[in-house]
Amino acid sequence: MTIFKFERKCINRILIFSVFLLALPSLSFAQKEWVKDAILRSKSATVDPKASALILVKDHSIQIYDNGKTKKHVKIATKMLNSNGEAFMSLTESITSWRKIKSVKGWHIKADGKVVKLKKDNIIQVAQELTAGYYDDVLFYIAEFIDVKVGDIVAFEYTLTEKSNWDSYYQAFYMQVQQPVLYANYHVKIPKGWDLHIGSHFADVCTFEQVENEYNWKAENLAFQPEEKLMPPWYYMTRYIKISCYDPLHKQDFNFVDWKDASVWVKNNLSPSVDVNLQIEEYVAEHINILPDNESKLKAISEFVPNEIRYVAVEIGKGRFVPRKATRTFFNRYGDCKDKVTLMRSMLQVANIPSVSVLASVHGYVDSLMPSPLQFDHCILGIPVDSIADVPAMPNATVNGWLLFDPTDPSVHLGELPMALYGSKVLIAEEIDSSLIPLQYISPENNHRKFIVNAHLDENGNMTSDVTIKDYGAPALLTSYWHSKNKPEDIKKRFKALFSELLPLAEFSEFNFESNTDSSTFKFRLKQDSYLIKSGDLRFLLLDFVYSGRLPQLKKKKRLHPIWFGSFKKLELEINWTVDEAWDIELTADSMETKNEVVTFNYNLSKQDNRIQMYSLFTSTGKLIDKEKYSEARKFRRKFTKVRSMKIMLKNKSE
Repeated sequence: MTIFKFERKCINRILIFSVFLLALPSLSFAQKEWVKDAILRSKSATVDPKASALILVKDHSIQIYDNGKTKKHVKIATKMLNSNGEAFMSLTESITSWRKIKSVKGWHIKADGKVVKLKKDNIIQVAQELTAGYYDDVLFYIAEFIDVKVGDIVAFEYTLTEKSNWDSYYQAFYMQVQQPVLYANYHVKIPKGWDLHIGSHFADVCTFEQVENEYNWKAENLAFQPEEKLMPPWYYMTRYIKISCYDPLHKQDFNFVDWKDASVWVKNNLSPSVDVNLQIEEYVAEHINILPDNESKLKAISEFVPNEIRYVAVEIGKGRFVPRKATRTFFNRYGDCKDKVTLMRSMLQVANIPSVSVLASVHGYVDSLMPSPLQFDHCILGIPVDSIADVPAMPNATVNGWLLFDPTDPSVHLGELPMALYGSKVLIAEEIDSSLIPLQYISPENNHRKFIVNAHLDENGNMTSDVTIKDYGAPALLTSYWHSKNKPEDIKKRFKALFSELLPLAEFSEFNFESNTDSSTFKFRLKQDSYLIKSGDLRFLLLDFVYSGRLPQLKKKKRLHPIWFGSFKKLELEINWTVDEAWDIELTADSMETKNEVVTFNYNLSKQDNRIQMYSLFTSTGKLIDKEKYSEARKFRRKFTKVRSMKIMLKNKSE
């Protein structure tokens, strides 16, 4: 789904499709003073024993020219602390016809002090992918030393040059994810008279200095960030600086003073590809315009594009920024996200329904203080609601008067969006003042799963149960799509895995699946002999063998990161036990509600004769809890786990 930006992937020893050895002379350069200084830094460093690698130096110095050219000088040195640190010891950069890597120097400093210099045998270029018979013109330049061991240091120094290109004016510096960093420096020089937008995340550790048109951020001794239970995803924890520079006089094409500027640029580059030919007109006339209303037409087009146009990203040259003509995509029957949006827009145009392209971000955070389309990695479609007044409201996919739709994801129907987009920001490619729009999280009701279990315990302690798993809202669409793409045996394996921890010997049978407009339902039967838990002469019945949404233990008394109980969701559980009359049940009815600012858990337990009912409801807003409120999160987790792992004592009347 890439659009307007590239992910730098760490590729070690994996050659994708083609490998090109560089016929370069031996790179026998003398070891630099900065490398010697980095080695000295490493000797006095105190590092968390859980760290895999120690970043000794991470230094980027960038000069941006007014003609769109960029020159970046990079220095990086890393010490390998354990075997997992091997992934951090190579150099990987993407290169293209307009992005070149030059003057590469490298040193492998072994623990005994011996230095091995980078040679041509240490360097390869790897093709990114082969799709639809074409090579993507992105290659990965990989430099890697052989036999790097724990305690060794690897250092690289090189220059990246970019020719005049749209993304030259946007740069990002990721100073730390998890591993410790002793010294990080980011220096940016922009053309005189230009201005700078700055975006940052957890960058309060930096010192900042500006001298005229030069900007510098520096950080030292960034400690290892240990992984913690119930922490946000690592992309949220990344420390970074992002910049976007622009000419206030608007002399350059890729020039964004504000989000309106960015929207106009996107519109100007995407809209010209919305063309129509006789084939598209005939298809729409025969299959779309014969339908009675706009709702039917929208639904038909929204089903055609995701299902009939294969997703293939052949992004060569400007294809990374400008979609193919809609007529070409219609003929080829394949395209990437912006190609699919462009084709759908052309079909809607023939159906007299206006639409616009909309940029979205699936994998990253969009900083509203830094207007640039390069913050986005995906493209979807927007329809002004005023133009389809006869179409029923679709609140889960409507924001600020725009009905949004993603024609790339075949599991999403009109009126819903992929789960990854909720809570993010989108950019409407239209000349409007409020073009950057935040998408609110949908209600947990629209990410709702309900378990209904009717279980029977016989006189010998064997269990048989009928299980129903019902999804509502967005998950129902995803489940239906997943069911349609998987074989019955694979579906059964997935559910066995779901119950494997508490029911490792269970037998599954009578699988059934139903799908409706607002829900999808799996039903099956499972059996497990000797279900009761034995403790001496006592027998215990574990009420909840589903245990879905279990929470990990929070043993530590202090917290470094915010607490995250997962995305917005609603998990509902109804378990009905019928226990054979051979057993006496020792149970006292109980109920409870526990909550904090982001999650709520309700539970109720009751008994009537030989019947037991357990009901629970877990609701999460998807938001974070500050680490200062860690004790509240621990208290919630304890109560939640106590209920979900509840056992009751049974006595056999014959004993």
